[in-house]
Amino acid sequence: MREGATIVDAQGHKLGRVTSGTLAPTVDKAVAMAYLSANHALPNHEVYAEVRGKRQPMRVSPMPFAPHRYFRG
Repeated sequence: MREGATIVDAQGHKLGRVTSGTLAPTVDKAVAMAYLSANHALPNHEVYAEVRGKRQPMRVSPMPFAPHRYFRG
């Protein structure tokens, strides 16, 4: 997903927009951050991003996307 992509629900209602996106090598998937209203920002909630006229399914995930592996001593 690229910055500025529109986020919609299954019925096509606008929910928000992507603020940043990239490929995350740690999880080997594309990830994005977006502004959504609180009732749509629930974990595992399915939303869609409109990219080049097509809807791409996305799933809301809590951050961080990958577990940290550092030790604070």
